[in-house]
Amino acid sequence: MNKPKKTIKRKTSKAASIWSIPLNKSNFIIFGIGIIVLLVGFYIMTIPPWDSDFALVISPLILLIGYFIIFPLGILKNYKNQKDQ
Repeated sequence: MNKPKKTIKRKTSKAASIWSIPLNKSNFIIFGIGIIVLLVGFYIMTIPPWDSDFALVISPLILLIGYFIIFPLGILKNYKNQKDQ
């Protein structure tokens, strides 16, 4: 009589890729909105005269919102996929 061969099960571990980007589509949409806000801010800054309220007050506020609120939000916001839940 032949004895059944013992099968050896190997544990396969998936190594995490070093180059994986943890951002998804929603994060890139926020980045796109940030780029549009920055372009609008720089455009408002170029409208003559150079010493107007738009160039000296409104444009820097728009740029600050773009740089300090929208871009960090795009980086730090964690959107869960339906598969992850």
